[in-house]
Amino acid sequence: MKQITLHVYQSLDGCPVGADKHFDAAADASCCVLIDEETYLRIYLNHLGWPLTAKETLVVTGGCIDLTEKERVRFVTGDAAAELRRIKADGEGTVTAYGAETGALLLDNGLADEIVVTTVPVLVGGGDYPVSMIGSGVVSAGTGSDITGTSSIITVLANTPMLHPEVSNVATMDGLWGRFMLLDSGGDAVRWARRAFHQNQLSYDDVTRLAGEAPAGFILAIALWLWFTVLFANFA
Repeated sequence: MKQITLHVYQSLDGCPVGADKHFDAAADASCCVLIDEETYLRIYLNHLGWPLTAKETLVVTGGCIDLTEKERVRFVTGDAAAELRRIKADGEGTVTAYGAETGALLLDNGLADEIVVTTVPVLVGGGDYPVSMIGSGVVSAGTGSDITGTSSIITVLANTPMLHPEVSNVATMDGLWGRFMLLDSGGDAVRWARRAFHQNQLSYDDVTRLAGEAPAGFILAIALWLWFTVLFANFA
């Protein structure tokens, strides 16, 4: 009976990564290669041809375009799990498997005999917004942040997302959910106010200080004045 070895590649920070060159070396030691449609297309495009010519490649697909008619590539369609069980029972050797959908198929059906995890020396990192929350210490449920750049993002971390039409959610790298609301004119509004009211003569620290010293209701009056200015400008 053939043994199926699933190869999984991760970055130094634990994120899944494509590692075609690492996989090529693993494939050399097997009698057969098993991949999914996405991996098949990526390998073909990266090499501008099909590099795995010395052995048969099985591609699990729902109807992929055949780019390798003259190569030893066979497409597995229909009941892929049943076909892989038949392949396992036919003869001896090792099948090297690779790809996210391939892994899901093998694990869901108990077809993987071995899982090899390889760490590739790269860092995936993340976007500036979720990474900045980690850098500011917002890493546990119940903590929150106000990140103001061009826009402002108000976030509270929780164990579950909030399903509300006015609330957005982002998955964090720690497995939590950031429930957030976005103000499109955050820091950009401060920049506009500095230019409109102070002709760019005051620093942002001075503008912040003056705003803090403004009497109660002053900010609301300014906001209403700006709203009416924009409203009448649209009708003019």
